[in-house]
Amino acid sequence: MRLPDGSAVGGWYGAGLDRDNPPIVGLGSEGDYELLAPSLDGLLAKLTSQQFDNAWSDLKPHDEVEPQTVELAQWLAGRPLGEPATPDDNSSELPDFRGFMEKWSRDREDYWANHRLMAELGWRLAAHLPKGKKPWDRTRFEIAIVGKQYQARVLSHGPQPFEEAASVESLLRDLREEMRRAQPELGLWYAMNFGLYADGRVMPNFEYDLRPTIDGDPALLSEAKADLARAPRPERWVPKWLTEA
Repeated sequence: MRLPDGSAVGGWYGAGLDRDNPPIVGLGSEGDYELLAPSLDGLLAKLTSQQFDNAWSDLKPHDEVEPQTVELAQWLAGRPLGEPATPDDNSSELPDFRGFMEKWSRDREDYWANHRLMAELGWRLAAHLPKGKKPWDRTRFEIAIVGKQYQARVLSHGPQPFEEAASVESLLRDLREEMRRAQPELGLWYAMNFGLYADGRVMPNFEYDLRPTIDGDPALLSEAKADLARAPRPERWVPKWLTEA
């Protein structure tokens, strides 16, 4: 589920967790993260009791759907025994999502900081190193690759072309193929954005579901389908726009 501020809510299918009824977690648009409920039932119960506020206030039902919210709460309360309508957020058995995310973030930074293609990308784009020297200073780039289509922009007073775009295309395509081989079930990403930091590190993020815009128009569906045919995904992971006729 995508929230209006760009945050995402979904099931956490971690090792050792119940894949049929996973905990529900939130990934905030500002880098925050939280285990929201121990199960889908627990999430629904919290939604109907309007327990979400602050960072997750977008999960609170709107006033105009109050009758439906009450009906859902009544339905949950009437479910058979063994199907709890209220979550036990204080249970010591809840998985440590925060600890998992902190370790994942450290491992991810180490991985990309030592990745050979990212190191070469940072070297080729050295002319764009941020002027500031603080750890969070960065120059941001956005990339789109869909089949034969390609576009690269630097985000400086809006997306702008940059001189090195053509010379890094093969590097970015190599990265795309390497990631496909490492996790074939994900298929190919269509968009990527990354930050170039003052020490030359490149930290990327990838979009597998987004249909990017290239030269002002949505990426060609025929090119995206060619990518899908070459690197198929499970049906449930194919975005709706990619199934258009």
